[in-house]
Amino acid sequence: MTRIVETGCLLLLLVVVGLRPLICETYTSARSPLTATLGTLEDPQPATTLAFDAAILAVAAAWMVTRAVTPSHRWRRSGLEWGALLVLVAGAISCAVAGNKRLALNATVDWLTLPLLTLLLVQLLRTGWRVRLALAVILATAAVQAYECFNQVLYSFPQTEQFYEQHRDRIWAERGIEPDSAQVELYERRLYSREASGFLAHGNVTAGYLVAAALATAGLAWSRWRSGRVPAGLIGLVALAMAVAVGLTGSKGALAAGLIASAVWCLRNAAGGWIERHPRRTLRIGWAVVLAAGLATVAHGWYHGSLPGSSLDFRWQYWTASSRMIADHALTGVGRENFGRHYLQYKPITSPEEVSNPHNFLVGATAEWGVVGLGGVVLMLIGGSIAATRGPHDGLDTTPSPRSTALCWGVVTGAVIFLARCFLLGTSDPNYLFVSTAIPLIVWAAVFALASPGRADAGHTRDLQRLAIGVNCALLAFLLQDTINFALSVPGAATTFFALLAIPIALRQPAPATVSTPAGGLRTALARWSPAAIACTALLLHVFLLLAPVARCAITLAWARAHASRPTPGPHRAQPVFAAYQGAASLDPLDPTPCAECAAWLFGFAEAAPDPENTLRAAIQQTDRAIARDPLGTSLHRQKLRICRRAYKVTGDTAHLAAAVNHARRVVDLYPQSPEAHADLGLSLLDVARHRPTSEQLAEARHHLQRTLDLDNARPTWEQIRRLPPRRRQQIQQAIEETTRSEP
Repeated sequence: MTRIVETGCLLLLLVVVGLRPLICETYTSARSPLTATLGTLEDPQPATTLAFDAAILAVAAAWMVTRAVTPSHRWRRSGLEWGALLVLVAGAISCAVAGNKRLALNATVDWLTLPLLTLLLVQLLRTGWRVRLALAVILATAAVQAYECFNQVLYSFPQTEQFYEQHRDRIWAERGIEPDSAQVELYERRLYSREASGFLAHGNVTAGYLVAAALATAGLAWSRWRSGRVPAGLIGLVALAMAVAVGLTGSKGALAAGLIASAVWCLRNAAGGWIERHPRRTLRIGWAVVLAAGLATVAHGWYHGSLPGSSLDFRWQYWTASSRMIADHALTGVGRENFGRHYLQYKPITSPEEVSNPHNFLVGATAEWGVVGLGGVVLMLIGGSIAATRGPHDGLDTTPSPRSTALCWGVVTGAVIFLARCFLLGTSDPNYLFVSTAIPLIVWAAVFALASPGRADAGHTRDLQRLAIGVNCALLAFLLQDTINFALSVPGAATTFFALLAIPIALRQPAPATVSTPAGGLRTALARWSPAAIACTALLLHVFLLLAPVARCAITLAWARAHASRPTPGPHRAQPVFAAYQGAASLDPLDPTPCAECAAWLFGFAEAAPDPENTLRAAIQQTDRAIARDPLGTSLHRQKLRICRRAYKVTGDTAHLAAAVNHARRVVDLYPQSPEAHADLGLSLLDVARHRPTSEQLAEARHHLQRTLDLDNARPTWEQIRRLPPRRRQQIQQAIEETTRSEP
């Protein structure tokens, strides 16, 4: 039974590790406006991410139950345990105080399953053959990622540009965005830059992922070459292709991190004997160098007020604004994935970008989980580095398995990965599915065949230790780049990092010892069954309290979206779409998306509705429900502002104008350095003053309208994209003149 359970657990974990970097994932059910307009792709759903988390928890439950029932191997420590427990405590506290609790819960639970993934792989990778198998899956998936980067630059980007140029006006008109707006220019700059991003969220994330994979592949090639294996040269070519793909992303930070890690690798080889005799001293020296570099960077930033280069200077602005956020939420944090909602309160006008992540995993952990979360992450770094770099052991089981066994694993794992991927790509177009599956599957199979273990790998304990060195350098490069990146916040990249971390930890473990099941005694029974009970309870809570409501809401929400453009005759309450949105909101009481989308649908439906007044009133109610679930979402307050203005035009009720002013004030409170926020408030106050002018209202309206122009003028001289268009500035100037003329 133990062998069957272990085989199933390892297979499921390898599928998760191999699949996640090849699909898009998200923690929110909100639609991407662009995909909503194109209509050819469906947005990823958070239920997919939660299903991956459920798979990892299911492996943990099965493993723990098996350990309680039958004789098993002694628990192998990963060094992450205490840090993960601290992050668990900090995550629970931050979720309780987060503005958008759905985002915080989904993201925190997903991140916490990643150290668990490392712990489970450390237990299962007890032989050199299994270690090489896991690495083969990771590298095969990374090769597909590299292929996609080449495909994007050579084929996809030119095709996308051609399609965009043909349909540009329609795309932005359907989104309600002016073609000359800053949002359009920012999108077009990224589109025409042709910087590859693979299947992940951003080119920098893909670069961090690929530079780690390239170094791990180089480590495998080095270990094979030292043992005289023929495929070493071919594996080296795969590593080179990954490195070239990093260059296609345009990420200079990833290239720099890779070069630094390569230099550390060379230094490690040059001083290998001394380091192996003094592993702890070497680790302390390494941590001292890292700490000194970090302090030097902070000192340079505080002294000069910036960091060298525009990219690093942007990061410095993120971090300085984050420091004020951290000071206000030091104990609780703001909640995972809630950073962007709070960042707007601290962002100066001289910092142009409205980011949702501080681009530093330590700053992000502190801001979102508080100082307790930072302590947990630091403990994980220290414990993991000790476990991954401890002195080598000769007790690792290097008994080989037939080459056919590895190929069978590859066939099964690859088939499950790509079959599942077909269902998760978000389209039913057979041509797209074939193109996006056939060639990637060939690439995956070819690299897996090169990297997979065989009988010739028997007995090479020293080669496995060389492999561990290469993977450690890969992990170092990933973490170095993530000091100015956010790859640990992207599920696919973070999953690969934690899976790679399990490899050197497993290789540095002493020989696995079998522990018989103790008999008798309540205390013994509790000690044996408590971990299994905790794992099973966590799985059940996750499935019934997180996965089930999110999945059911997603299904209902998808139906409402599919039928939103086909209303039936009658008032809004008789519309099936309205009932579907209401049902989705009830299925997931934490998600603001169904309420917000229902309000937007009612806003559009009111133009042709038989009772526009009641329809707009319902839209206001739905927006209020969404705001109650996400009180810091500035887009929701702006949506309420637009609906209230429309309701005033339809009904003439000045109470709607007063509500519009209140929400405009709220947007200014949430984003005080936004010219548009002050413009909305000034224009709303002017609308009220037109109805019943007073000196106070006109003065306040003039103040905010002038504040709009002052903030826009305070932008950096090089910042032209986000400046107010001339037409908007003219409108603001005319409104200021009107407030002067209207003085009673």
